[in-house]
Amino acid sequence: METGSNIRCPRCGSEAWYRFGNTVTGKRRYICQVCSRQFIADYENKLGLAKRPCCASCGAAMHIYMRDPQKIRFRCSRYPECRGFKRLDMTTFASALPAEVTAPAKSKERTPPQEMSSI
Repeated sequence: METGSNIRCPRCGSEAWYRFGNTVTGKRRYICQVCSRQFIADYENKLGLAKRPCCASCGAAMHIYMRDPQKIRFRCSRYPECRGFKRLDMTTFASALPAEVTAPAKSKERTPPQEMSSI
C-alpha cells in the first residue's frame, strides 16, 4: 500500500492529489490538483515504447485504441494532427506482447442475484 509521501502525478510530478475512488479491479485512483490528471499509483505500462509500432506518416509512437480477439488496432499518439493507424493480426503480434495486453477486455456484465431458497 502506498503512503502519501511517495505518490506523484505521472504528468507533472506534483505531490498534491486527492483520492478519486477505485478502478473496476479495486485499485485506488487519484486525481492531481495541479493538472487534473487521473492516475493509479502503481501503474506499469504493459506496452512500453520499445514494443509499440511507429507511425508510418510521422514516426511517432502509436497507442492501442481498439482490441479484438483477432487483431489490435493502433492509432498515432499525435492524433488528431496525424491520422496514421495500423492494424496488426494477433497471431503474428501476440508473441511480442505480455498476456495482459493481448487478452480482450473483461466485460462489465453483472451476474443476476441468486434466489434464496426457503428452508
